[in-house]
Amino acid sequence: MTEREHKSEVAQLMEQITLEYEAAHLGLHGLACGNMHHDCIIAGMEQSVPSMLQLFEKGKHQAAHTYGS
Repeated sequence: MTEREHKSEVAQLMEQITLEYEAAHLGLHGLACGNMHHDCIIAGMEQSVPSMLQLFEKGKHQAAHTYGS
């Protein structure tokens, strides 16, 4: 069993959103800032919305509010 399989579903969603947020942040402020297009950043952030909605639906409101921050 992998480390990811040992994590709770909420922890997995939090990790996924965090990674997507960091990728978008690096695209805006990191070394790739001149190469990343606005549409790609928006698309990446929009991909995290379903995960946040899943947290809300599971009653994990605090986790959803702090996700990506």
